Amino acid sequence: MAREPWPKHGPDFNRWNGGLARLVALLENPENQGFWCHDWGLKYLSIWVDTRDAGFVLKDRDGNVIQPERVEDAIAKWRAM
Repeated sequence: MAREPWPKHGPDFNRWNGGLARLVALLENPENQGFWCHDWGLKYLSIWVDTRDAGFVLKDRDGNVIQPERVEDAIAKWRAM
């Protein structure tokens, strides 16, 4: 099943994600709590939120900018287990 793409905005050199509520819902779902076992870099996440429009940048535990699709991929692996 195809996933809904994450909305993006901003120039290529400073791309922000949309759908903050969607990300929070993914992270709050108790069925997803162990997803980071499939990607240790996701054990700790930093979410930088632009309070003007709720755009966000997601960073892994090492401070690397990542895309929300990486979180979704780890969740899919966790659920398939």
